[in-house]
Formats: sequence, structure tokens, C-alpha cells
Amino acid sequence: MAKLEHKIPTLAPGPVKKEIVQCLRDLALDEQNIRYHEHTDGIIAGCGLIEENMKIGLINGIVKFGGRLYKLGEKAFVPYEPTDNWTVLKLRFGTQMQHREYIHYSAELVLDSGMDIKPNEMEMGRFKLKKGSRLRTQYKDFWDMVTEYDTVNLIHVKQAARHSPTLSPAIAMHFAREAFSYLGGHPLDGAFCTVCLATGEPVSRELIERYVCSRLGRDYREMNNTQLHEALGEILDLISGRARGDKGRGHKNGVLLIN
Repeated sequence: MAKLEHKIPTLAPGPVKKEIVQCLRDLALDEQNIRYHEHTDGIIAGCGLIEENMKIGLINGIVKFGGRLYKLGEKAFVPYEPTDNWTVLKLRFGTQMQHREYIHYSAELVLDSGMDIKPNEMEMGRFKLKKGSRLRTQYKDFWDMVTEYDTVNLIHVKQAARHSPTLSPAIAMHFAREAFSYLGGHPLDGAFCTVCLATGEPVSRELIERYVCSRLGRDYREMNNTQLHEALGEILDLISGRARGDKGRGHKNGVLLIN
């Protein structure tokens, strides 16, 4: 007969029994695996970008890859330099290493001029940096997130979510913060923006797709990250009353790009 269990080790004085060690192990592993077993590969939590002294890196967080959870317990950096070409910040996952006491999986943070994401890699951002410039990981507004030079682009980062990866929460939150200033014309806008800002958690891909398709009067279809970002930008233009294209493609060399 199947039954539910909840064991709490008391760690009483004396020799630690094997059952107690297993219980401690299983408490952590089982809780994480149950919570995220329906999530796709991608960023689970944290892993925010940080720049310090010509180094780009990640703040602590959790990513899922190959069905396994990887924890970054501290900041991790790699040095960068200006190239005027696209550079991709990646996590590169290694092969299994067998030890007597445990099995070890690891990943390292790397910069790569190759735009292809290999099966053992996960993109954490991309950028073009001009000589004499400093890399930015903070954004002025929604369209600033796709500024071509000197700004880390998050559009292609895979955010883990249930059943299907989604956009980085930073993208949805920038959209919602700006859109909130113009709410009142369409009931969907307020509902969607509330979801984006309520918890700071990732918004499901299907919800974003259904919102943008409905709001723009289009038949529902699946979209990639670039298409989702562009559709959200189109809605933001509609809500704010800007002419289409006024903020259509971010900035280049500090100059606003016009469609």
C-alpha cells in the first residue's frame, strides 16, 4: 500500500546512521526534483548578469540542463574585450565524472564568438562591444534591451518554465513597467501587466503568445523569442501612442534605430 512520508532527522548524539545520511540527501534532492520536474532546461532562478572591471559574469542561481539542476553558489566571471562583433556568454556543460563517493556534473562560464549553441551549451546573453566602450547589463527601457552595441542582449536566453521555455522575466517586467503608465484602453493590458509584475517570476510562453496575438488581432501561433519581443514592442507602441517604428529596433552607437 502506497503511503506519503515526511522524515525529519533529529541528529541525536552518537554515530550517524546510514539511513539518516540518506534522509538528508533525499530531502534536498527530492524537493528540488519534484518542484522542477515539469520545467524545461534553462535558468530556474537567479543567474543575473553583472559587470565588474572588464569582466562579465553571473550572480548565484540555479539552471536546469539535461534534466539535472546545477547550482551556482557565488559570482562567476570571465574577462571580455571589445571586438565589434557578436560575442556570446555561455554555460558549457562537461561530461559526467565518476568518483567513489559521488557522480559529478559541472559547467563553466565561457565567452565564444560562435553564434551557434552546441548541444552541451546554454546561452546567458550576447553582446557587441566597440573599442573604448564599457559593457552594460542594466537597461533604460524596453527597447534599450536590444541596443546593438555595448549592451548585453537577453532576448535569446532560455528561461526555464513548465512545459516550454519562456522569455527572461526582465523583458516582461520592463514591458509591464512602461505599459502601466498608459493603461486604460484595453482590459487585456492591465491583466497581463499585473501578471508580469506580481511576483517577478517567468511568464509562461503560451500566455505571452496568446496575449500578443489577441491584442494585435492575429490568429494564435507559436513564436520564437525575437518575434515575442517585437510583438510586445508593437503593443507598447500602440498603448503609448507612439508612431510605429519610433522605438522599433533599440539603439546603435547611442543613436535610436528607426525601422
